[in-house]
Parts: sequence; structure tokens; C-alpha cells
Amino acid sequence: MTNKAAEACTRIAAFDCHSDDLLRLEADSAALFESGQAKQYLDVLFDLFERFPDEDNEVFWGVMHGLEDLDDYESALLESIQRQPSSMGLIMVNRMLNADKPVVDDTSLLELLHRVASDTSIKEVIREYAQDFIKHQQQRTTDGS
Repeated sequence: MTNKAAEACTRIAAFDCHSDDLLRLEADSAALFESGQAKQYLDVLFDLFERFPDEDNEVFWGVMHGLEDLDDYESALLESIQRQPSSMGLIMVNRMLNADKPVVDDTSLLELLHRVASDTSIKEVIREYAQDFIKHQQQRTTDGS
């Protein structure tokens, strides 16, 4: 990894939504994705979502889009959700379901949403994301789309 990408990755790992500049995070995540090395640091990127599970902002959406552009990120996504479900992780799961990808690593994504929605140890706002996505997927099935 280039020094620029390593420095960006270090800053992403230390980022704090409550005290740090989102523009810096945006620049660092862009630098990491542009380096071509982001796949090696999926843990750092998903950890960002896990540390701020109910954060849903433009910069986090940019990170999500960067992750979705990578090959084979899905297993790391499931591991992240199992550690700490996050709004961005659940949005990614919903988008996979919308793209007719119902299973990853023998795990039903809809069942994963149901587990998150029913786990009272998870923050209510995150459970609500899961519940909303379950309803959305049920509506898609009903509508035949």
C-alpha cells in the first residue's frame, strides 16, 4: 500500500464522527479507494460503520458505494453485521436483496434482517432499519418486482 493510502487508512481507523471533520473522512476514503488497495482493508472500512452504527450521511454513503464497487466484499459485510449491525451495513444488505442476491455464504439475507429486527440487544434505530427493509422486501415480493 502506498504511504498516502496507509495514512488515509490510519486516519479512517481513528475517525470520530462526533469530533472529526467529515470532509477529511471523505478525502481519506476516496484516497483509499483510488489506491486500489481498499479490498485489503475491508475491516477498517466496516469498522467505521460498526463504531457509528446509526450514522447515515453522504460521506458514509460514499464509503458504501466504494465498498460496493469492490469484488467479494459480501462476506466481510456479513461478518460486520454479526459483530455490530449498522444502518449502512443493513442498507447494503437491502441493496443486495434488491439486486436479487438473496444468499451470501449460505446465509439468507432476509433471515439476517429478521434476526437483527428481533434482537433486543441491538439499538432500536438499527432494528427499525431492519424492519423497514423486511417490509420493503415483502412488498417487492407481493408486487412481483
